[in-house]
Amino acid sequence: MKLFTGILAVALFCGGGGLFAQSGGGVAISPVLKSFSVGGEDSVSFPATHYPIFSEVRPSAAEWAADAGPCAAKIRASSGLAKGSQKPLSILSKIINFHKEVGDAYSKTAAIMVTWTVRIEGNAELANPPSVCSPFYGDTTQKFPEGDADVMLYVDGVQKGRAVSMTIPDMGQLTSFTPLPAKPPPPYSPQFSDYHCSHCSPVGQSCDSVEAACRARTHDPTVTGTATLTAADFGGTFPSEFQLDIMWMNKTTGSAIVSPAGMRNMIITILPVK
Repeated sequence: MKLFTGILAVALFCGGGGLFAQSGGGVAISPVLKSFSVGGEDSVSFPATHYPIFSEVRPSAAEWAADAGPCAAKIRASSGLAKGSQKPLSILSKIINFHKEVGDAYSKTAAIMVTWTVRIEGNAELANPPSVCSPFYGDTTQKFPEGDADVMLYVDGVQKGRAVSMTIPDMGQLTSFTPLPAKPPPPYSPQFSDYHCSHCSPVGQSCDSVEAACRARTHDPTVTGTATLTAADFGGTFPSEFQLDIMWMNKTTGSAIVSPAGMRNMIITILPVK
């Protein structure tokens, strides 16, 4: 497993809204620190947000050429196009009651450090050709090139700082097959077969063994990030309550991303600086 680390630090050092407020040439720090840890107990996934690359699209039989031909062209043209949700999703969340946990006396001078660690696994997600265009009967070869997964901090629904990006490597290619029915159903209702062989293992193996080998190539790096929040991030004063979210975004071409159970956490440390 390779470790990819991205550090995002946002530190503002300006007057009373800075990280440390100075008084008489010194720095006064309350001895009472507050720390919270939020863990991801369940596995979470983010489906593919873009179609894979349809490198080959092959209709099953000549008698379907009139219908399958236009569909084959449309399927090829959908390579890499967006599908599904294009919005980031929350994978860790914590509501901070600043008034209760810290007190209003520190609402203009405190600092909050947020650190997160997230393991992300990438998996090639076979696309269903008839969902792109129907009727289509035949097979396709789908490629899953490298792409990015972003992780970032949100405060009350607004991103703070830049996203930490990690590259999911090329996941190889898979083949889909949509079988030709004995008689054309009225109306068309092609079914997507669960038969799919990958091409990321030596030739000569059975489909099952080749597929198992390909699935074993899932990518499992860990990404980390850190952000520092001050009163300046809230207009000069920490609100009495606010929500912190670690969000992620799948920007790969055709691959799904997964964060396994127990493999992500967020640590929040509040420094009641005076």
